[in-house]
Amino acid sequence: MAVHVAWPLLLATWLTAAVGRYGFAPMDQGFTQALSWRILHGQVPHADFFSPRPAGSAVFHIIDFALPGPLMLVQAWVATLQFVVSAIALTVLVTGRPWTRFGPLLVGLTAAATMINLHMWAAMTWHTTDGIFFASLGWCLLDRGLRRESAALRRWGLFLSGYAVICKQSFAPVVVVALAMLFLHPRRKRGVLTRRR
Repeated sequence: MAVHVAWPLLLATWLTAAVGRYGFAPMDQGFTQALSWRILHGQVPHADFFSPRPAGSAVFHIIDFALPGPLMLVQAWVATLQFVVSAIALTVLVTGRPWTRFGPLLVGLTAAATMINLHMWAAMTWHTTDGIFFASLGWCLLDRGLRRESAALRRWGLFLSGYAVICKQSFAPVVVVALAMLFLHPRRKRGVLTRRR
């Protein structure tokens, strides 16, 4: 189990060291950290300050201030880890195989997908990255919960799918897809699901 937890963390660390340390992205880097900083100092989103997006990303990235290290590298590492986890979650969703059972081929393909994503989007705190992260993780947990008949996993999947919307409004279809998964999943159609708490 330690290997399965270690390789995503090591991949994120290696990619941050290789790519994420080269300065500011051409986008508005630091915007989300500024909002997180305001929340940490007691300000209320959309009452004490305004933002074009909901405050989900600002609340989530309070973790950037809790982790040790320079803020620029920490936020790049967190963003890169989000890319890694998103790639893992979508691989689990597509293949149906638990991430603890990934062989060398799936680990390599997941790492390649992470690197492609990292070259498409910068390693920085960003509403879109957060939306993709929460959507992919939510869908994966919802699917696993439906397959394993786990109410807790289903609830976490629905919660995270909804959290994607409060990171960025354009992720509203994520909730529609999650509800479609919930009601149209093959396990539910066969009557396998039972009500459990």
